[in-house]
Amino acid sequence: RGARWGQCYMHSPKFRLQTAYANPGSRPAAKIAQEQAKIRYFYRGYDHPFTLNELKDFYFKLRENYLIQHYPGIQYPFVHRQMI
Repeated sequence: RGARWGQCYMHSPKFRLQTAYANPGSRPAAKIAQEQAKIRYFYRGYDHPFTLNELKDFYFKLRENYLIQHYPGIQYPFVHRQMI
């Protein structure tokens, strides 16, 4: 495996599936974003682990998690985002 394997793996659908499988009943997107930021900050030495867009996306994921936890059965218009 090359040096970039971890970077490619963390952005792959396989990683998302495995994370979801390992954390049943939760939506781990926000946690994944946090872990990726840690990698950028600690291992790459970036001063700002989130770009502005990534920060907005992270806030959206946190909001989504809050809504899901507090309103059971909540669906599409509130907790789905089309990333194009």
